[in-house]
Amino acid sequence: MTWLPLRRFTRALTRQLPGRTAGVVVLTLVSSVLSGAGAALLLPLLQAVGVRSGAGDVPPMSVQSALALFSSCMLLQVFIQRWQVVEAVRLTEEFTRRLQNRLYQAVERARWEVLLTARAGDLLHASTLELRQVAAAAQAFPAFLSRVLLVLVYLLLAAVLAPALTAAMLGTVLILLFLLRRHIDQVFRLSSEVRQRWREQTGSLEQYLDGFKLARCYGVGERHRIRLAAEALEVARLLTATAHHQVAAQTLFRLALIGSLCGLVYVAVGLLQVPPAQLLMLLYLFSRVVPFLAQAKQHFSEMVADLPAFVQLEDLLRRLETSMEQPDAPGPPLELNREVRFEEVHYEYPGSGGRGVHGVTLGLEAGRITALVGPSGAGKTTVSDLLLGLLEPQKGLIAVDGVRLSPELLSRWRASIGYVMQETYLFHDTIRANLLWACPSAREDDLWRALEQAAVADFARSLPEGLETVVGDRGVRLSGGERQRLALARAFLRQPSLLILDEPTSSLDEATEDRILEVLEGLRGKVTVLVITHRGHCAARADRLYRLEGGSIPE
Repeated sequence: MTWLPLRRFTRALTRQLPGRTAGVVVLTLVSSVLSGAGAALLLPLLQAVGVRSGAGDVPPMSVQSALALFSSCMLLQVFIQRWQVVEAVRLTEEFTRRLQNRLYQAVERARWEVLLTARAGDLLHASTLELRQVAAAAQAFPAFLSRVLLVLVYLLLAAVLAPALTAAMLGTVLILLFLLRRHIDQVFRLSSEVRQRWREQTGSLEQYLDGFKLARCYGVGERHRIRLAAEALEVARLLTATAHHQVAAQTLFRLALIGSLCGLVYVAVGLLQVPPAQLLMLLYLFSRVVPFLAQAKQHFSEMVADLPAFVQLEDLLRRLETSMEQPDAPGPPLELNREVRFEEVHYEYPGSGGRGVHGVTLGLEAGRITALVGPSGAGKTTVSDLLLGLLEPQKGLIAVDGVRLSPELLSRWRASIGYVMQETYLFHDTIRANLLWACPSAREDDLWRALEQAAVADFARSLPEGLETVVGDRGVRLSGGERQRLALARAFLRQPSLLILDEPTSSLDEATEDRILEVLEGLRGKVTVLVITHRGHCAARADRLYRLEGGSIPE
């Protein structure tokens, strides 16, 4: 169960950054070889100071020569190891950054119907906590590789001195790893559950914060607190169980290695009567192998604990990337000069039992105001999403000035649209930043012109900090009407060919509504306007009216 995710992880690492990964592996190998060479020089050094080695093939050396070679190897190994650590950090950061950019691009280009089924909390969790856990796994990988190579080099040196003892040591390690595989699999399984619980916890917290005001008014905050506390308790239980298996495996591994080392030393001294120099060398090598193996096991456990985050992130990426919109054709905004036409357009939401629009035919004449009315659930928002290119008709077509609105034209088409949602969205930033988000190149007079059009300029001037006033999270510091008028100003700032307004006056008083409607009438002949509304007063100003009922337009 653990090896397949590990293989996916290492394959992703080597495919995305082959050069940097190879560099880290080479530096790790060189560092390990130098460490082993330094250890190998201990034998002639012991021989030089008069300790009997029993190895006739070891060339004699003076103390000065042996020390010079030993210190040279150790100094070079220190610098190589430092280089390896720096490159390993760069590998980790670059791998994580690429995954992050890949996730952002996948979300930005994913089809709208796929994003509709995804929880915002899941996407937030993937882009924060899961990415940090993937970074931790990527950081543990070079450390694990380094310890494994050091173990192999030291065992190779030990095999030259005492092949039978080294084989026994290696066999013991392999048997231990086989016996501990259950703990490793349990760590992976529990870590997967922890990641799933964390994702649910993030989603629950996001929902609570989104509805915090309503929860406070309804007096259900305690219910949310109990739910969040229960989720936190379950996460704590799973984390404790994960730590138990990690510590148990680590403890058993260390104890077994220490026992094996003592047994091997007893055999070397009591039965094989290994010469003093070789015995000291074996003691040194095996005493180094034991902590290296323990560290390798620890890094491997850390990697296994973080692998579920990588698996979940990869699965999310695969799901998003298989549903990405087609690349756009470059070009200027696709302007509307004559008409946008729906011809027998059909769209049904997957798994919705027929909810959507069916056989809708309508036309938005350029420079005119068109109203779309109907009860809730009639399909008005679906029509606007189709018009925005967020959804693609399953049957029929949408044409702009006689040209079919194909996927490669979507970016150019959206660049010519201004859109105001029913649920106004503002960033936790200044009024200026919220306006410039829609049109970064706008000048100061453009901003004030848009504010005047939306009947919100006087309000902006009355604020002590003017356009530098921070509106709060989602515009919480403003009234509903002020938020809606700022959203209108933001749409006007784009100077669109088509302006789509979803309940544009729902949060406005009667006087402000009349002023906004006068502004819309002033756009007649300049901008094509689609007004989605329940209010007859607003629909009465339209040049043409369509009524949606049950997803279709009655004859």
